[in-house]
Amino acid sequence: MNVWSNLDTRAPRDAMNPALFLKTHALDQQRLHAVAVMVLDLRAGAHVLDIGCGAREIAPRLAANGHERLSPRCRSEPDNGQREVAFMILGRLAPCALERWYNRYGFGARYNLSSSAAPSLTTADVLSYAAPDDQVAYLSLSLNYGPSGGLPRLRAAIAQQYVTLHENDIQVTTGASEALFLLLMALIDPGDAVVIQFPIYPPIDTFARALGADVRHWPTSMNDGLHLAQLRALLAAGDVRVVVVNQPHSPTGALLSDVEMHAIATLTEAYGAVLLVDEVYRGIYFDTEPPPAAADLGAHVVSVGDVAKPYGLGGLRIGWLATANVALRTRCAELRDYTTLCGSVPGEFLAAIALEHRAVILNRHLAVARQNRAAFATAMESVTWLQWQLASGGFTIFPHSTLPQPTAAMCRDLCEHYDVLVLPGDVFAMPGYLRLGFGVAPEHFAAGLDRLLAYASDVQAQVRYV
Repeated sequence: MNVWSNLDTRAPRDAMNPALFLKTHALDQQRLHAVAVMVLDLRAGAHVLDIGCGAREIAPRLAANGHERLSPRCRSEPDNGQREVAFMILGRLAPCALERWYNRYGFGARYNLSSSAAPSLTTADVLSYAAPDDQVAYLSLSLNYGPSGGLPRLRAAIAQQYVTLHENDIQVTTGASEALFLLLMALIDPGDAVVIQFPIYPPIDTFARALGADVRHWPTSMNDGLHLAQLRALLAAGDVRVVVVNQPHSPTGALLSDVEMHAIATLTEAYGAVLLVDEVYRGIYFDTEPPPAAADLGAHVVSVGDVAKPYGLGGLRIGWLATANVALRTRCAELRDYTTLCGSVPGEFLAAIALEHRAVILNRHLAVARQNRAAFATAMESVTWLQWQLASGGFTIFPHSTLPQPTAAMCRDLCEHYDVLVLPGDVFAMPGYLRLGFGVAPEHFAAGLDRLLAYASDVQAQVRYV
């Protein structure tokens, strides 16, 4: 039996830095239960929503961390022999600038040149790859809960992407974002150092900091990618729990070579760190053979993937984490009990079909990306105020603007007056850059490029006039 309470833990805004009371607090190690604990930011205030039956035992721990105002009921509730405590603290993460930008401008422009995913498929598209029996089976699927780890057929299809992993090494999640969330929750304790490739998908950085991590950026050079000497120095500084990289990299489109990936895996293992590789763009490579899947490089490595970016199936909300690290995978499964519990059975069924036909779908989307990439290179030759390098992988490119105009204002202008959606680098904490995406139908991309060129021409005319 759990006691629901509205436990006020507000403190003065300047009381302390963002802190959190995290992880499982098992009062009886023989009855270890997973506990989902989120962020407590004492400056902003938060509420403990649920304290389990062992509230009397946990109260001193809460008080020691600045949470002394327990409700009388929580103080006095008997534990009825249950020695585990489950509680959740919800904190106030900063708004995600990337998603807030899309929320505001994402549906206001006709031409989307910012998309980081492949052109969207329809349910009919996916079912067209399926055997007749599967088409019938899809319409007969039970809409009950599915297995927390994911449908066995889906996990088997995911495992086919790896050389050393099997179905049981896969944990299906609700998109790659949940996989990243679970992994950071499972791995990070307050004070742990986390090395994060920069720039990167912003919630990774934000959530790691919210968990109390000492975040150290490993910068991606726009010209020559990552430098292993910098990683070695960051690891040598000590206490690094996790290294996070994105392969292929968004927003730059940079791609680590086979040699570089092996070197990173070797370095992280030598320093006792977990290597977390966001591989949501895996399969989209332009001028090179596919590098090894990260999770095949050692038990200390975990790969994250999804069907949104390379397959154009973002609406299915299907992602995964893959690792030979049984303890880490198990912990993520336990934490999922407190987030989404399981995925959509119809979504997982469709994702399995898509992954079973990955070659034809990826080749289709890669052809689109190649065409748009070439069109961008040709069109931008006349735009003197943009500096860029073609992407080696993924669907994005990250040009640098040499104009004095802030890129956020530039992107607003493009949206409101030229009907084109481009993402400002500001949402990656990289003002002065623009993110464009190749993952749209070529005719749509060409029309959007024409609008972008019209804007560029107008801007260059203004610069000459001034």
